[in-house]
Amino acid sequence: MTKPQPAIYHLTYLVGELLMVAWAASVQRANAFNSETKAKDRPSTSQFRQDLLAFAEQNLLPHYVNGCTEEQHLQNTLRLCEHGTRIGGTLFDKHGYRLGIAQKFFNLSLKSLWSVGLIAEPPHCPVDRLIIERTSGQVEINWTEITSVDEYLLAIRALKKEAASQQLSLAEWELRYYARRNPLKLDLVRLIDARREDEPESLVASAS
Repeated sequence: MTKPQPAIYHLTYLVGELLMVAWAASVQRANAFNSETKAKDRPSTSQFRQDLLAFAEQNLLPHYVNGCTEEQHLQNTLRLCEHGTRIGGTLFDKHGYRLGIAQKFFNLSLKSLWSVGLIAEPPHCPVDRLIIERTSGQVEINWTEITSVDEYLLAIRALKKEAASQQLSLAEWELRYYARRNPLKLDLVRLIDARREDEPESLVASAS
């Protein structure tokens, strides 16, 4: 018997929170928005975020359900970047919705969706300062200032070498690295075991 899936409203809540984290992580320290335009005169960042996510959901996410090639993923990331620049207008400076910021939001969103089992493993991982530091000086670039595919791929190739040295895919390697450095952890195995002990025997059997 298949394991019961979380109720859709539980999953909707969880994914919504994860997407908010992905968005915040991509813009908080990135000087993402046009500093020459006063905040009150800029287009709504909330509306931009909603429109960007709607575009990704309709046009990009379907590629990842059963697995996405690296080439397709790169095209998708560029499409998201270009769409963000197009709809963002004066929200951004002359560089538009920069590739470095777009990839952080997109790759972190994909990582989250993969982690909860909604899509297959993505080809890349989020590129940021902490993960770039794992390349041991092979890459000296500020992720927030990445504006070209060549800069982005320079980081990805170096990170792939690190992952390959541990015989892991890029996404799996980054996930394990982040899990090791994240100080906020729960003993999930203990929680699951405790819940199973409290459940009626019939429910425990159905979840096996």
